[in-house]
Amino acid sequence: MCVSYWRTRSQVTLLNFMITQEGLADQLLGVVVAQEMPELEEQRQQLVGCGLRAARTCGSLALSTLCAYACLCQSSVHKEQL
Repeated sequence: MCVSYWRTRSQVTLLNFMITQEGLADQLLGVVVAQEMPELEEQRQQLVGCGLRAARTCGSLALSTLCAYACLCQSSVHKEQL
């Protein structure tokens, strides 16, 4: 994997650890699972990645929809219909 991925992951992990007790528990559980059941940890990482991609896609679609609506509101055709 690229260096920026690991740098970002370590920053997010550090932030997660610093913010909540639950974050620390999740990190410790992840370490244990990675040692005891590496295939399960790999599956978890894939699911997290899928969730992040889905959230990014959703945000992109929402932004596109808002931009299209803003253009529609500014068009003279729409104003004439009102």
